[in-house]
Amino acid sequence: MQYTQEFKDRARKHINSKQFNNHLENGDECVGRYLFDSFHGETISPEELVKAIDSNDVDKLNKLYDQAKKIVELKSLYHEWESFYDAEKQY
Repeated sequence: MQYTQEFKDRARKHINSKQFNNHLENGDECVGRYLFDSFHGETISPEELVKAIDSNDVDKLNKLYDQAKKIVELKSLYHEWESFYDAEKQY
């Protein structure tokens, strides 16, 4: 698969390993698995959220925000990877 440079740069921000880099550069399909595994099971519980809000602790809230933002970005990358995969399989 031909991953765009922008896609590769965004993916490397979240998964930093030599093996993953090699798969990205080679256009390997397993990149999708890396992305999926990196967010699957990552959750923010309602209890965690309520506790952070109730505490008014800015650091806790920022940490939850950053965690949620990372999950959103990884899911977005995975869905983008799916479009690369689908385009590749159409040929």
